[in-house]
Amino acid sequence: MNNGDMPRNLPHDIWAHMGSKVGSRSIKDLMELKSTSKELYRACDDIVVYKNVTITNSYWDCTWIHNTHAHNFLDRCVESGNLYALYRSGLEKNFGFRDINYDAGMELLR
Repeated sequence: MNNGDMPRNLPHDIWAHMGSKVGSRSIKDLMELKSTSKELYRACDDIVVYKNVTITNSYWDCTWIHNTHAHNFLDRCVESGNLYALYRSGLEKNFGFRDINYDAGMELLR
């Protein structure tokens, strides 16, 4: 199915649910899905997608430290309540190498 064949009359929630399922399997596939159309871009930017996305350890790799897009993505995951993102952010704030903040870290780990 190409972009011209996409059913545009589906509700936003259906598109967001699709993005959530794709994101729960692969961030790379989620980013590719976001790039297919404006509708899917908006749907994949929904809070439900960020809450359910599966984040692998490679996304906390040191190469991401200075990547603004990666930090924005991870911040959105934390804001949406993504459990893995909350856990990792809590660990970083408690035991990380930069900006150690024990109180904020413990709050994220709760």
